[in-house]
Amino acid sequence: MKVLFKFFTLILMMSLSAEQIEIKEISKNLKKSKDRPSIDSRYKFFYNSIALNNALLPNPSLLGVKSIGSYAYELDKSVLEEFIDTSSKVEKLYVVEDFDHSIKFTDGKLIIKFSEGQNLEEFAKNNSLELTSDFSAINTGVFKVQDFFQIEKTILNLQAQKNIKEIELNTLNPEIQKR
Repeated sequence: MKVLFKFFTLILMMSLSAEQIEIKEISKNLKKSKDRPSIDSRYKFFYNSIALNNALLPNPSLLGVKSIGSYAYELDKSVLEEFIDTSSKVEKLYVVEDFDHSIKFTDGKLIIKFSEGQNLEEFAKNNSLELTSDFSAINTGVFKVQDFFQIEKTILNLQAQKNIKEIELNTLNPEIQKR
């Protein structure tokens, strides 16, 4: 009986320590997100960059082209630009460097959460944006910046508005793969 009791105690202690490790990991990730800077200083934008899914390329290992996950990218576009078919609906992606120095891609869209209800079409028109997704039920909209080269200026102008609760850049993490 004592052996059985010791065995159960050992198993209980092992499961508790595994939970503690998991809690520490979650706590560490929460601290990282709290340390994340605001959007105006979070990203480094590479305005002359380009990123494409490897499926659009005849050869995924082109000379001078970097690769992450299933994407190829250039910080100064030269080779990849010729693979953008203007007749297709492939959205151009730009490269950004996040505050943690990870490479992400963006389509130039901003996810904006408002502190109260908002006419999103009117907001888009007044701020030279294009409304791409309307989530009025949760006071949120996704807006495309008309000129990517002006995205930082646009973000600063939007941050000055009192009715905006949060602005997030729509990014794709190329390290995350489909399962």
